[in-house]
Amino acid sequence: MELAPVADTDVNTSLDARRNDNYGCDPILNVAGSRGGGGIPYGGADGIRILLQFDLSTVSAPIGLAELELHLSDFRNDTSAQDFAIDVHRVTEAWEEGDGNESPPHPGGCQGVDPASGVAGVGAGDGGDANNQTQPAFDPAIESTLSFNSLDATGPGTAYVWDVTTLVNGWITNQYPNHGMMLRDVTTDGSYKDVGFASRELDFNVYPGLLWRTAAGPLLRVYSTVSVESMSWGRVKATYRQ
Repeated sequence: MELAPVADTDVNTSLDARRNDNYGCDPILNVAGSRGGGGIPYGGADGIRILLQFDLSTVSAPIGLAELELHLSDFRNDTSAQDFAIDVHRVTEAWEEGDGNESPPHPGGCQGVDPASGVAGVGAGDGGDANNQTQPAFDPAIESTLSFNSLDATGPGTAYVWDVTTLVNGWITNQYPNHGMMLRDVTTDGSYKDVGFASRELDFNVYPGLLWRTAAGPLLRVYSTVSVESMSWGRVKATYRQ
């Protein structure tokens, strides 16, 4: 089973001017370090995070494998070769994707990142704008991690995959509510690093200037458990790729 997200965005505290902004309608999802925002020095870690949520109402337990797949848009780094280690965490509070888009003219149903309502780095009650919601809390336990170097990519569209089987099983067996997942990189080499992935809003018809990038947004692939007794050896080897 292949699922697209029902909500995806990133939250940005890399610059103080960005922490009140909502990016729910943006075509790109970023994980990045700091550019001096929030008192974190330039080149520090964890300046931009991704939030994703999938509707799992059609998924039945048990499952054999669940994979989160994101597709590269581009890197925006100080140096050409940088290491990333992106962790997946379980979000523990509800959040609103919002309708913010950074680049005018804004697609239908979207508006600028400042007037937009929705989740942001900092929102109402925490020193942010009244129309924004502070980014949700998350479980500090790491559900999955993926390490890669920017030079490993084969170009826009390169797929990066995280094993989120335990997390998804927890949701569908009601061990905890499904508020989605958060992705961040807490590593740093002292320089600024940023990796962008295509969001569910990336549409070639809406963003003709992004034709060199990928159109495939986030995917959650869920594979059900299959009885080994009912399979040939060839099918046994392919159990998790059905």
